[in-house]
Amino acid sequence: MTGGQKTICLCDTISRKITRVFDPKAITTWVDISPDGKRMSAVCNGSPRLWEIATGNWRRLGDDALPVIRPIVFSPDGKLLACGDANDWNVGPSKVRIFEGATGKPVVELSASTNGIWALAFSPDGKLLASADSNGRVKVWQRGSRSVRQNLVAGRLDQLVDQLIKNQRSDAQVTEGLFLAALGRLPTDAESKRALDEIARHKDRREGLAHVLEALTRTEEYAIHVADLNRRIR
Repeated sequence: MTGGQKTICLCDTISRKITRVFDPKAITTWVDISPDGKRMSAVCNGSPRLWEIATGNWRRLGDDALPVIRPIVFSPDGKLLACGDANDWNVGPSKVRIFEGATGKPVVELSASTNGIWALAFSPDGKLLASADSNGRVKVWQRGSRSVRQNLVAGRLDQLVDQLIKNQRSDAQVTEGLFLAALGRLPTDAESKRALDEIARHKDRREGLAHVLEALTRTEEYAIHVADLNRRIR
């Protein structure tokens, strides 16, 4: 597969010859083929598309409100198709958006990062989905029997921030909530002061809280807490 121009070319990996050419009439930046070779996903002019290779027909994923998309990838079994917000133009947290791999119907949206999503990858068994943002932060989600669920603490903390802000909690209350969720304990007085100073440093409150959250999830204490939670749910 090749892209980046206004055509998408499928090539035979043995003969290295072009076997099919698609004309999306748009600049193509990301392309992936379903494991069974029947479908192709592509990001054209920032919009995700799902193609039927046999017919050349395609449908746009999502609606007109969908932001610019960067990476797109099929799950190993082809049942899911994941793509990530570029966050180059939209304001707010970037999301990983999951669609049905065969129909393109929306499945779930996962709040991923305050930065743009640069990479997505499923584990070989398809049970895990990882995202990496432009700041180098990685999140991992565990796939459930019927959907993708955020079984790991990392996948739910951004949602917690939004809920606490929506409920008009004070910065001190939000900080305590983040420490409880990320580390399983309340902050010390010194930690609380540092967190409040970090929040106050930002004009956008959501951005300040996101920086506090990011600092917590980079600690060894957070990794130990997540590992302990995972052991408890097995």
